[in-house]
Amino acid sequence: MFSLGFSEFLKNIKNNILVLAELILIYVAAIFMMSAISEQYGLINGIKTFFDRTGTFVKQNTIAAGTTVTDEELLENLTGVERIVRPVRTNLYGDIDGNSYNLNFITNNSDYVKSIPRLTEGRWCEDAEHEDGIINIVLSDNVPFKVPVGDIVNLEGYNFRVTGYYGIKEMVFGLTNTLNTDGSESYINMYGTVNEFLEYNAPSYEYYAIASYEDVNREMKDRMYSGLFMIIDYYDDLSEQDIEKNMDILCTKFKYTADVDMFDMRNIYTYSMELLRIKFVPVVVIFGLTFILTLTCIFNAASLNVMREQHNYGIYFICGNNWKNTVILSFMHWVCLSVTALIAAGVISAFVRVSNLYNGLAFSFGWMNILSLMVITVLILIFAVLLPFVMLRKMQPVNILRNNE
Repeated sequence: MFSLGFSEFLKNIKNNILVLAELILIYVAAIFMMSAISEQYGLINGIKTFFDRTGTFVKQNTIAAGTTVTDEELLENLTGVERIVRPVRTNLYGDIDGNSYNLNFITNNSDYVKSIPRLTEGRWCEDAEHEDGIINIVLSDNVPFKVPVGDIVNLEGYNFRVTGYYGIKEMVFGLTNTLNTDGSESYINMYGTVNEFLEYNAPSYEYYAIASYEDVNREMKDRMYSGLFMIIDYYDDLSEQDIEKNMDILCTKFKYTADVDMFDMRNIYTYSMELLRIKFVPVVVIFGLTFILTLTCIFNAASLNVMREQHNYGIYFICGNNWKNTVILSFMHWVCLSVTALIAAGVISAFVRVSNLYNGLAFSFGWMNILSLMVITVLILIFAVLLPFVMLRKMQPVNILRNNE
């Protein structure tokens, strides 16, 4: 039955070329839509542990020279603080292969920040083997020098092992220079890409590395400068006076700028979810309308296929086939069509992802993508198979053959 259905698919491929193109389009749209939704929810989930706590998002509107400070020192000097998470800058400059580069390092405590950029090569710096005297890093893949994964380079007396590379359009926690000034902070302001950062204000000779927090905290305590923001989790019984006192300590003892703003993390979560709704509801609606249009085209194509194949269906019936097997034959035809469209959509999506056409589009293939493609395929097959069953069940084979003489 499958071979017969496959032959029907090949025989009608020219007639179904438009339907095939529409299926490919709807599958590609579904892949990128679900990838975008998955990516954004992944960014929120990466820091979701902070959203249900009594916490404060503290941002500096400008970065002062500051002083180096470890998380342990902050916890010792601030009142009622349970934990602190912040992107840390190391401000390293040095020569690699005889050339001088401004190689900016950033690091985050991976015990709390779970979202990591997708790597184009190698392993994540925290997952690689740790060794005394060596700091694991992953580099942005725009660096002009290509250090093989696993090799060690020296900058300002520190040894760094390159464990991998990440794309300049991947979202990185703490790599941001776009914090809002209107009080409407959200999860997205805590992330940024190398590409955006370069376009915003950085010269082209600056490059970005993400270092292992464990290694930096062990080997570079004297180079841990706070970035633009930090998240402070408080114990529930902390008073507003103690919170204000903590801010004074940040500005005086640890040289934060006086231009510091504070935001409740639960308010940031509420605004973040509203931002997601505003961003994706129109996309989902447009996709739904497009899918309905696709189903309409499938309805028309299936009707034409049934009309074209009535003569063959009648012969199959006379040769011993029943209408149930005929419906299965039509089902196999549409399975072949759907599988072809899925393969083509996967190839197109992968090509867009790895080419210059990517332009920041999210692309992943997790369980949400698989589930959405399965649902779409099942709906298409039900719609395409139900029609011939309804059309054929009341027909007599003799009448079909007589009408198609």
